[in-house]
Amino acid sequence: EYGAEGEKVMLLKKFDDGKAVMEGEVSDAAVKKFVAGNALPLVIDFNQETAQKIFSGEIKSHCLLFLSGKSDAYKGQVDMAKEVAKENKGELLFVTIDTDEDDHKRIMEFFGMEESELPSMRIIK
Repeated sequence: EYGAEGEKVMLLKKFDDGKAVMEGEVSDAAVKKFVAGNALPLVIDFNQETAQKIFSGEIKSHCLLFLSGKSDAYKGQVDMAKEVAKENKGELLFVTIDTDEDDHKRIMEFFGMEESELPSMRIIK
């Protein structure tokens, strides 16, 4: 029904492609890394609901994308980030921060960013 073949680990999810199939050796460490890398969307929006998942997750390196959600370029910017995120899955978590939201202005201030620098990104470890 789900297209599973042989002895593979498959993770079903409600985002991105809907499922992820683990390739390679199946060991405790490999399964843990696979699940951590696939537990969240390739690019996740920062908000009250996702903050805990983002900062308490297994992936500690984050690429923060400071983007205007109202911008005509937003979808293209996120699509581009998804392509890069695929190449860094399990190593670097891509997070969009909507700079149009007042609550997110404090995050910009924390990183010493000005409105004139947007769109921008920061990579943190």
